Order: sequence, then C-alpha cells, then structure tokens
Amino acid sequence: MSTRTAVRRGLVLAGALTVTAVIYAALPGTTLGSGETRANATTLAQGATVARAADGDTVVAWSSTTATDGAEVYFQRFDAKGVALGDETVVNTTAAGTQAAPAVAMDATGNFVIVWSGNGTQTGQADATGVFLQRFDAEGAPLGEETRVNTTTTNTQDLPAVAMDVDGDFVVTWQSLAQDGSGQGVYAQRFDASGAMQGSEFQVNTFTTGSQRDAAVAMDFDGNFAVVWESNGQDGSLNGIYARLFAADGTQIAAEFAVNTLTADNQENPSVGRAGDGGFVVAWSGPDADGSGIYARRFDSLGSPLDSSEFDVNSTETATQAVPAIALDADGDFVIAWESNSAGNYDVVARRYTAAGVAGSEGEFTLNSTAALDQRAPAVALDADGDSVVAWQGNGSGDANGLFARRAVGPQAVDLSLAKSDSPDPVSAGNTLTYTITVANLHPATTPTGIAAVDGAIGSAAAVVVSDTLPSGFDSVTLIEATGEGWNCANSAGTVTCALGSPLPADSEAAPIEITVLAPAVAPSDRTIVNTASVSSGQYDAVPANDTDTDDTVVCGPSEGPGTLNVTSTSAVEAAGTGAVTVTRAGGTCGAVSVQVNLAAGTAATPADFTATSPQTLEWANGEAGA
Repeated sequence: MSTRTAVRRGLVLAGALTVTAVIYAALPGTTLGSGETRANATTLAQGATVARAADGDTVVAWSSTTATDGAEVYFQRFDAKGVALGDETVVNTTAAGTQAAPAVAMDATGNFVIVWSGNGTQTGQADATGVFLQRFDAEGAPLGEETRVNTTTTNTQDLPAVAMDVDGDFVVTWQSLAQDGSGQGVYAQRFDASGAMQGSEFQVNTFTTGSQRDAAVAMDFDGNFAVVWESNGQDGSLNGIYARLFAADGTQIAAEFAVNTLTADNQENPSVGRAGDGGFVVAWSGPDADGSGIYARRFDSLGSPLDSSEFDVNSTETATQAVPAIALDADGDFVIAWESNSAGNYDVVARRYTAAGVAGSEGEFTLNSTAALDQRAPAVALDADGDSVVAWQGNGSGDANGLFARRAVGPQAVDLSLAKSDSPDPVSAGNTLTYTITVANLHPATTPTGIAAVDGAIGSAAAVVVSDTLPSGFDSVTLIEATGEGWNCANSAGTVTCALGSPLPADSEAAPIEITVLAPAVAPSDRTIVNTASVSSGQYDAVPANDTDTDDTVVCGPSEGPGTLNVTSTSAVEAAGTGAVTVTRAGGTCGAVSVQVNLAAGTAATPADFTATSPQTLEWANGEAGA
C-alpha cells in the first residue's frame, strides 16, 4: 500500500532516457519475457516511480528534460497485463523551471496522486523550490488543480514521498532545509480523498541536530502511516534509520525510534511498506563484510519489532548492494528490490518474503535482461495478490540510458478453467452451429478484509482473455457473432478473442460466451470439425491443464442424416429355445447414435425361466451402419 520514489540522492542519471515496461505472468518469484519494450513517447526522462491498484492496474511516472523549460513530470498507465492505457501525460501545470523527483501512490480502485519537487508559478501557489501535487482518477483524468504541498517556502523543500490508503486519503513527506534549525528536517502534510489539506504541515523528526532527510512513508488500510528517514549522528555513528508512527488524524501512535540495531558507519536509503492491518517493514542499506548490504526489519502496527534485530536480505555479498525499495501486499507479504554490482556492472535484483519474514525458495533473482552497463535505483509496487512491478533506470534494448520496468508474480495464484460445448451435434452442412464457452476462477475464496476493492482482488483473475481459433481451410466455418455478458469479443483472421471487462473474483464463474457460426457448406471427408478454445489472465495459473478445452462436431451432408434403427426379433416356442433381438442402423450414418434395449420378464422369471443382462446399450459411431 506504499510507494517510494526511485530518484535517490546522488543517483539521478542524466541524458536521453526511455521508460519501458514488460509485464507477464510467471511462477511465483520468477521472471519471464523476451525483454523490455518501450512504453513512453518522450525520450529525455529520468527518475521512475511506480504504483499499483489492488487489481494490478499500474502507473509509472518520471521526469523528462525539455528543450526549453528544464524538466517536466509525466505518467503512463498500464493494465494488469502491462498493456498501455492511453498516452503518456504531462502532470505539471507550471511549465517554467525544473519539475523533477516524482513519487506516486494509488488507492484500491486506481485513483492516484503524483507529487514532485520544482517550481510553481500559479497565484497563491508560487514557490521556486517547493513540493507540488496533482491528483488523477483511475482513467488518468486530472482531479482538481496542481497544488503546492508545503506551507513554509523559505529555502528548499524537495525529495517528496507519498502514501495513500484504500479510500484515497494520502500523506506527503519531504525534506526542508534549515526549517528545524539544523540542516535538513522531515515534514509532512495530510490530505483527504478530495485533495483538501487536513490540518497544517508538521515536523516529523523530534531529534534536530544535523540533518534528517531522505524520508519514506507508507499507509495501512485505515490511513495510519509510518514515516522513516535517515538521521545524521543520532545513533552515535554517522547516519542511522529512524521511524515515527501516526494515526490517520495525525496524532502520534509511536514516538520517534531507532530502526537499526547495528550502528557502525552509515545506515541509509530507507524504504518502508505497510500491510492492510498496519504491520510494516523497513529496508535500508548498510555496511557488510564486503562493502554495502541490504537489511530489513519487521514491526507490528504499534511499532514493536517482530525481529530482534535487522536481517540480511541479499545473499550475494560481493561488492555493493544498495538503494533498496520495498512494498507490501494486503496480507503483509513483501518484495525488496535493490541495485547490485556483484557481477561488475550494476544489476537490479529482488527477493520475495512472506509476512512472517520467510524468504521465497527461489532466492534473490535478477530483473533486468540486459546485462551490459548499469541498471540502478529501483522502485517497487505490489497489487493485492503480491504481484510486483519493479522499475529502474539504466541500459536496455534500444536505449543505453533509459527507464525500465518488469513484473514478477507473487505468492497468490488463480485457477482459471474453461469448458466448451457445441449445439447441435451433429449439424447439417451450411447450418448454424453454436459453441458455448464457460470460464470459471476456481481459486478458493479468501477471508474478507472488509475493503471491497481489496477483497475483490485477492485471488482475482485480471485481464482474462479467451481465444478461439475457428476451423479453417476446407473445414472452415463462417462466424456470425460472438457475444457474452461482460465480454468484449472481436474477430481477427478467424481467431475470436473475448476480453472480460472486469476481473473475475475467486470462486466465481463468468457469464458464458456464445460463438455462433455457419458449419462448412460441404461436410468434411471424416464428417468432423475440431475447435479448441483457451483462457489466460495476467496472473500465474496454478492449474494450467484446465485452461483449454476441445470440441469435435459432426457435420452431415445435405442428404445425410443419422439414419433409423430397425428392431427385429425371433421367439422361443420351446422351453429350451432361445430368442434373438436384432437392431440394425440403416438409411444414414452421419453422427453417433445409440439405443437402450430393456428386456421385460412378463410372466417368466429370471433366472429360472431366462437369463439376460438388462438393460443393454448399443452404440454406432459416426459413419458406422449395419447390425
């Protein structure tokens, strides 16, 4: 439920950059795909940040250098499968000066807010070096106007972070120079879902000696929030990581406290994620035996540690591991991503954990497919199921200095199933035939959280698509229509594709799809046409075997039919005699037919008077005739 800007102090890369994204389904904790693809139209970009809704809809934001005004902030939306929604959009209204260092947060239904630092010139909002915000609805349309966040405008306010609860209430943090009387200080401002300020800006850090900076923030379902930052000299040795907890109304839950227990040298670059129930995890970088490593520590909703001390995140310890980013899903499972130069150049790697702090069995995994040059400064966001999108900046296909994103699948899975039937069968050549396709999500329903958008997303299959390639060639059929309530169907070169307009919740079934065709005008030589349909979604499917179903339909020629069944019998007139019943198929052999023969005892009794097994089912396959 949180987000963190990837533009970290000292790690903003200059030059011509491209935002790209590749989204795909995979086994939990693994990454697949043919490589990164370009998503943005503007090529001069830097500083990616990412946020996800409960159902997996995603927003990536970045700043882009312009030829005339310094830099502007942009965003691009994607659906759960990584398909771009609309075009990239400029966020800031003020064009003059530099707008940079964006951060983005989303509510459960996809409404989002983007904050950045830069120059504002509107009446009542002017500030040459301040923090600004713009809200958007789930379709990317702006809500309200660009708004200055900070009230104090003396000196510089920059490096904002933002977190939003499921209902759209949000809080913005930033660092302000000399406002607390000594170096940098951390400040915050609350807003309701309509964008109205709640109360006044307030100082987060209570220890003010030296600098307190590089803040991150995360919210739970109810709007309670945790702020973390690095503080110079407070733990007795250079920088340490500190946190403070607040209720949704801004009152304090837990006073400022130290996160790290190891205090030697610098602990820096903190990131925080929070679960729906208020539990949170902090990640940061600090010294290890071979340079710098990644550490994390879990806490409950009141700030009590769930780990006696920090734990090592990276298993590869060669050289530098730094600049972590963390995000939690609704249940508290989490993903930590960071940059690593253990192989010489910097790569972006990640590791997955359960809410109990148990690492995924796959270990740490590399996200970038391009190994040349450096990939750095990751940001991460999770949906309700724990599926993640990690964004970073570096070298990739088609751009030596770009912004890239990639998805890894979390611990939740869906279980889609598809069943297909045909009617009539057999069908006369040239006549109407209807295929009925039913799709269900067999993932068990989960314990409700009480948040409708979240409950609907856990175990839910987003971006569900059915694909049905109709018989072609000599056995071709002619499509009449493809319909289904809630489905958007289209035909392209004989392949019918139907996309479900909304996610399919766990333990539910979608309305059926009916595909109506004309059977071939001439019956095939074997009188059979074969049709296969399959279903897919943006999530990992735990049981792929039931995603596909095939139907064989018998096609009868114009003068053909199933024929008739003729019954003849002989009687036994003597006590020891036997009788026979003969059933013959004649007059047509198109399609399979069967008959059930029931023997009635009459005045005789079995087994004393006769023996027989009753009933008997006699079957003729398509094309078979005779007795």
